[in-house]
Amino acid sequence: MQRSKFIFITSFILAAPVVPPAIAQDFYAEGFAGVADFGEINNSNNPSFSTFGGRLGAKVTSNFSIEGEALFGNTKDTVYSSSFFVDPLNPSEPISTARSDELGLSSIYSVFGKADIPITDRLSAFGRIGVTYAEFEEEVRTVPFDSPNEVSVFKRSQDDVGFAFGVGAKFDVNDRFYMRGDLTQYEFDEQDINSFQLGLGVKF
Repeated sequence: MQRSKFIFITSFILAAPVVPPAIAQDFYAEGFAGVADFGEINNSNNPSFSTFGGRLGAKVTSNFSIEGEALFGNTKDTVYSSSFFVDPLNPSEPISTARSDELGLSSIYSVFGKADIPITDRLSAFGRIGVTYAEFEEEVRTVPFDSPNEVSVFKRSQDDVGFAFGVGAKFDVNDRFYMRGDLTQYEFDEQDINSFQLGLGVKF
């Protein structure tokens, strides 16, 4: 199911600019910062992360653009804690431990098709849909009750491919510079991410 969504959305992004055919009218670059929320995770907290990143885009018609986005997370948060669990480094011998799980977002790379809706001469709204690739980090710490100095640390990295969609608004400060706000949801097999970003951009 995820593979079919990936193929469909990629085809949409690549095909939309050529119906009707057009060449790129403008290019733009943006920097942004905001927060990302991992949403509900079973038996856990609801961690959120500060984020930053950038975009490069091309306006291929008056109301349609293609843009690439790189988003990076710079914090981790505890998503699970327990007083009794199995040591992940030795699961065959259950022991009483204190356990703490931290989940972090390393990066998200995405390609979007974006449709603009002008509201005034300087203000516009937009919707966008795209394909996305994310990298996560997880760290598990366990401390046996009978050996408090024997701290075990288990780390792993994982990645996932999914799709994303969102809405936002853009305000042109002048003919070259603009401000932009985005609400985006990234959907993956294992975990969804909600993101809110504010950015500044320049047109070329």
